[in-house]
Amino acid sequence: MKILKGILIGVLCLFTHNKLQAQVFIETDPAAFVLKGHSLHIGYQLDSIRFQVGSFAAQYPDFILKNNNFEVFQSGYGFKIDIWGAEKEGLFMGIDYSKTTASYKLKTNSLEVKKDIDLIGPRIGYRFFWGKSIYVSSWLSIYKNLKADSESDTITIDGESYEQEEYTVFPAVHIGFQF
Repeated sequence: MKILKGILIGVLCLFTHNKLQAQVFIETDPAAFVLKGHSLHIGYQLDSIRFQVGSFAAQYPDFILKNNNFEVFQSGYGFKIDIWGAEKEGLFMGIDYSKTTASYKLKTNSLEVKKDIDLIGPRIGYRFFWGKSIYVSSWLSIYKNLKADSESDTITIDGESYEQEEYTVFPAVHIGFQF
């Protein structure tokens, strides 16, 4: 944890030599609501660095499931740190960490297994504004499941198996408001 704090302080020092332009923002992922979940993220941007914390949940759509006999619902919270140029819109890159709980349930009965998952990975995206304060931010993360190992990455319920992925590609589109 001390190393992470040191890195954050160092990165802040690199980017705070310019005139400070601090902004608070709030954003959501509309797809999460369509997928029977929620999404709310708040953050703070200081010059070219943006910090964000959020809560989210969603049911996986059938077309991405490894085994269609399961329903998978995931909920949790996450932290993101992004860096980009001097403009408030455009390309950005960062790192994304999420702590989630996944619920694996057979569609044929009520048997369910819950599993904690820690995900971390790089992300890249693009943000553009509609007017002065409303924006759309699309991004793609490539997560590594920090808890995946050969013994625990398969969920078995009533003879049916579902394999957790070690790596996950996750696209998203958020709509936000910057104060």
